[in-house]
Amino acid sequence: MKHQTVRKIISFISSLSLVMQSFLPLAVAMPVYAEGDATDSAIVEVTPTPEVTPEPTVEPTPEVTPEITPVITPTEEPTPEITPEPTIEPSPEVTVAPIETITPEITPEVTPEVLSTSTETQNNSPPAETPNQPTVTTDKADYAPTDTVQVAGMFFLANTPYTSTVTSETDNYSNVENVVTDEAGSFMYFLPLLGEYRPNYSVAVTDASQNTIATTTFTDTPTPSPKITAKDHSGQKSNGDWSNGNITTYREGDTINFRFNAKVDNTPASGKIEVRFSENDGTCTFFSNYFVLGSIENISGTTPIVTIDSGPVVSSGEWVVTLNISGSANGEGRINYQLKLSDEAGKCNGSSQHSRLNPAGGAVEQSGQQNVPVPANQVIVLGSITPTKSTENGANPTDWTFSLSGATPKAGITSGTKSDGLTLGSYTITEAGPAGWILDSVTGPCVKTGDNTATVTLSSSTPDVACTFVNKPIASCGDGVQNQASEQCDNGSANATTCTAP
Repeated sequence: MKHQTVRKIISFISSLSLVMQSFLPLAVAMPVYAEGDATDSAIVEVTPTPEVTPEPTVEPTPEVTPEITPVITPTEEPTPEITPEPTIEPSPEVTVAPIETITPEITPEVTPEVLSTSTETQNNSPPAETPNQPTVTTDKADYAPTDTVQVAGMFFLANTPYTSTVTSETDNYSNVENVVTDEAGSFMYFLPLLGEYRPNYSVAVTDASQNTIATTTFTDTPTPSPKITAKDHSGQKSNGDWSNGNITTYREGDTINFRFNAKVDNTPASGKIEVRFSENDGTCTFFSNYFVLGSIENISGTTPIVTIDSGPVVSSGEWVVTLNISGSANGEGRINYQLKLSDEAGKCNGSSQHSRLNPAGGAVEQSGQQNVPVPANQVIVLGSITPTKSTENGANPTDWTFSLSGATPKAGITSGTKSDGLTLGSYTITEAGPAGWILDSVTGPCVKTGDNTATVTLSSSTPDVACTFVNKPIASCGDGVQNQASEQCDNGSANATTCTAP
């Protein structure tokens, strides 16, 4: 009985010891969270720190709880194995480890964050303003030689004298201007360039001690030279189309229209231009001595003024007409003129006949050759008839005239006058003269067909013909012999005398 009582006492003491050891870590760990206050309310106040509170509270609890439960359960068994269990071993693991690891982690994390924020705030202060520097400028970067330059300075000392010097390497040019700034430290003056071209200029402003305070540069572009450009030279074909190629399908003696443009730039401008057109190619006359200046049409701007200076005159096988062209303002005009083919133009050889332009002085120039060809071999050939009255039998040629009937009718042709421009083909020639005369014969290619008529045919091989008409007086009435068809006394119409055939 006594031994049983002793065992119960020992068991109770062991159980009590285990219970005390279970709560001992909690009692020891409380000072870590309370920071000097051991009450439960002090532990709650420290928990707002997110990084400190979860580590000591969660980690110790799961380590202690599983060790208490298996130890208490076997205490009811009266075995002596309960006493020697190393119940003290969990104490150093729970109480010491959390305290030593948590304390040093709090200080280094909080302190650098506060210092970093303070440093960034101090570096955000605005920089100090830089005062304006003295400057000298011109109102443009580039000028014409006739322009005036405006030179201006600012941000200099107020009411202070300075020297502004403009120089150029061309002709060793130098202009010195003494200026005084106003109350705002500014100055301005004007410099005429006087029409002299100098490509580069420099400006330097110096103070009374010859110290350079500010500089700048500007350039000078030369004034473009006056210019009159001749271009777009063309001729009009017989169908009305304009072309700078072959001008075709004209007949001998026809007129042909030509035109070209004159563009005037950088006025005032003036000059001369020649219109040169084929005269004689060595075989025949192509263009006649004929030139008509037509209208001057406006294309743009101000219409140029165009007049005939001289011509036509012959030079090296060409007719030459010189024109004056001028303009007081920029513009472009179309100049029309007219030429005339000779009556033998189609009989000339080759295809080099033309009308062309040639600058002849002043501001005139041209774009390209401006040569318009008019081939002779494409000119329609026309014929001519020259009727002449013979003086035989005492006839007076001035008493007769001739008329033509055919493709190109004509009338009132005097003896020996060439009637040209005739379309090739057959013609009847009729003479008209004083009474008492009759056509006796016709020489040449013409054929007598009546007492006052003859016929002839014009062809490409014989386009031009000349015929002589010979007349004789009508026989006296009453000789009794019918010696001509128109004898007045034939058949006794005049004196009842019957004529007999010879």
